[in-house]
Amino acid sequence: MSIAAYWVEGDPFFCGEKIREAAASLEKESGTLESSSVSLLDTPPAELLSRALSKPFFSDHQIFTITDVQELTDEDVAAFGAYLKNPAPFTTLLFRCEKADDGKAADKISKEGAALAALIQKSGGPIFQADANQSPALGRFIQDKLRRAGKTMEAPLLKKLEQEWSDFPAMLDSLLENLILYAGSERNITLEMGTHFEEAAARGDRFQLLDAVTEGRAAEALAMMARLLDGEDEAPALISFLSGQIKLFVQALRMRAEGLPDPEIFARLKFSSGR
Repeated sequence: MSIAAYWVEGDPFFCGEKIREAAASLEKESGTLESSSVSLLDTPPAELLSRALSKPFFSDHQIFTITDVQELTDEDVAAFGAYLKNPAPFTTLLFRCEKADDGKAADKISKEGAALAALIQKSGGPIFQADANQSPALGRFIQDKLRRAGKTMEAPLLKKLEQEWSDFPAMLDSLLENLILYAGSERNITLEMGTHFEEAAARGDRFQLLDAVTEGRAAEALAMMARLLDGEDEAPALISFLSGQIKLFVQALRMRAEGLPDPEIFARLKFSSGR
């Protein structure tokens, strides 16, 4: 029997990772899976619950990831509570409550949210604290990333990354992709390899190159790239770095188009406001 509902709160990046883990587990357990994201700003709970009770046509199971939980009212909590007493066996609700860098809830864990979390727990659903500052959670994320790439990492380097990047999980994700590419055919990423990677990155200001690329200063960007590419082994890491950073900027542009203020975008993507 599948779990009717999850409550996930904490760091935005790790909220996403925890929800992906839950979805992968449900897919393995239930077969084909249909996933939807629903904002309580746009979708009344009554409409959402109507969809939850309707069996999906093209899959065995469906997941609704529910955001903007600050919109919950007492009536909404009562409606979700009634549903949890007799949930649809083919539906799972994932409530996502993100926290800002200062530890305060971006989605404001109100008394209504706390009441709903308690009802989910009472129904047998798990409550996840997705905290980027919890070293075991960060370590698992790094290990999962390495395992998917077919790599391992020496313990001293793993500990170093956990200590230095715990406050910047989205940037750590990009760094790991670069480091994996830098490792090439080597299966085990050693501390020495990590040190060489840092030294190679420090030989030029990659962010200056990124600024030139995003601002359309082609001639300047090409000149900077020529200076940075002082060896053939630098090309994959540099290209991966640019790709990873531009991907984050695209996410930021989408969030801005949706009306999110810049401070919230910086918090969600772990950008430095000076960058």
